Parts: sequence; C-alpha cells; structure tokens
Amino acid sequence: MRTSDDIDGDGASVAQSSALATRQKVILDELAELKHKVLNICDVLKTNDTSKFAVSHPFCDFKIPEFETLIVKANPSQPCYSIFVLRKMWRNVDFIISPYFHSSTKPNKICEFENTHPSGKGNVVNLSLIWKNVTDVKFIVTGTRGSVILGESNFLRYLFQILSNDCCRKSLSVTNTVQIDRILDLSHEMIHQKSSKMRNVILALLNEKLGSYKWFCGESVPGISDAAVWSAIKQISMRKLPSNLISYYERCENIFLN
Repeated sequence: MRTSDDIDGDGASVAQSSALATRQKVILDELAELKHKVLNICDVLKTNDTSKFAVSHPFCDFKIPEFETLIVKANPSQPCYSIFVLRKMWRNVDFIISPYFHSSTKPNKICEFENTHPSGKGNVVNLSLIWKNVTDVKFIVTGTRGSVILGESNFLRYLFQILSNDCCRKSLSVTNTVQIDRILDLSHEMIHQKSSKMRNVILALLNEKLGSYKWFCGESVPGISDAAVWSAIKQISMRKLPSNLISYYERCENIFLN
C-alpha cells in the first residue's frame, strides 16, 4: 500500500523531470541558434576571400551624401600632401578647394594652391584649407557641432567612408581592411616620430608590407594607403629609403604630381 510520502516523492520526481526537459529544450534552442550564427560567419568568410586583394578606393559612379564644408587646418612645415592629390584619388568627385593663410604662417612655395573651380562632375566636396601652425592636421565637418578630428590618416579614412558607395566598401576583405588601417597608422606614426632610428624601423615595416607589389595591399592602382605613405615620406624628407620603397616613391611622384 502506497503512502502519502510515496505519492509526494513521485510528484517531486515528475516536477524535476519536467524542469530538466525544459532546461534541455532551452539548451538545444540556444545550440541551434549558435549553429545558425556560425554558418552565417562561414558564409561571410567564404565571400571575403583573403587570397584576393580588392581595390581600396572608389573609382565608381555614385552620388555622395550632401554635407556642408570640410575645413582642414595643416601646418606648412609639415604639409598634408594628400590634399594635393584628392582629385586624382577620386576622379568622379569635384573637390572645390579654397586655401587661406592664418596670421601665424607665411606663404611659401609648398603652400601654393590655386583655387579650384567646379568642372561639372556632379559630386562636389567643398574644402577650406587653412595653413596654420598646428601640431597635427585638423579637420572639421561643418554641421556636426564642430567636432575636430586629428591626423592626415584619419582625414583619408573619413573621405573613404563618405566617398565610397556600399559596393566599394563591401568589396574589401577583412584582411585587406586591416592592412589598410595598419599602413595608415604607420604613416601617422612616422610623421610624428622624433627618433630617426624609429623612423627607419617604420620604413622597414612598410618596405616589408609592400614587398614585390606595385602598390600597397596588392592593389592595381594607388589607394588611400599609398597617399598616406607618400605624404609621410615627403614630410620627413628621408634621404635613404629601403629598396622596395625607392621605386615605389618614384611611382607615387610620377602619378600624384603629374
């Protein structure tokens, strides 16, 4: 004959089994969701074939978002040379550049920059270039509460983001994107490095990353990383360059200045 204790014991067992089944279902659901996420990641990695290099700058047709004016402040003793080649970097964009001199600076040959005028390309970027004694390149996007962003490399990053359509940005592999960011960072560090020994270390790293490629990141044409490296080398005025960078620098000079 079953006692009340036996009945209570059976009830507890049923409750425990039910709770265990519920927990098991939750775990299985979570595992199924995790599997789905892993499969999605695998699909992305298959799409981003790191063995192929993508072009890092947008030579494609698109309509840029409307914004007011870019204000760039640069020191004439360390010119932001990439500004001089923006039209060659983005051939489908009309850069209307208006130069000004702050009272703290005096005009020189390096700072000579004629006012540019619209050429009817449709995509227009107004840029006010102010030559001023600043410690680093500063740029401001009007209409964003005057937020200041420092560094020529960050200036190029910003332009790439606003002047690239989704297709151009998505064409970059994860590895390629990381490489471009690393080169931009090295360029920035080289400009602000006071030690000639450390500058040589950075040049050696860039020389290694360039390898046998014509342009950085294995591109067929120069991109923002090339503009940053070229500008940095010009600013530090290095007399001796590693072997790979010698011919590379000459190519940059030929394309960017002609």
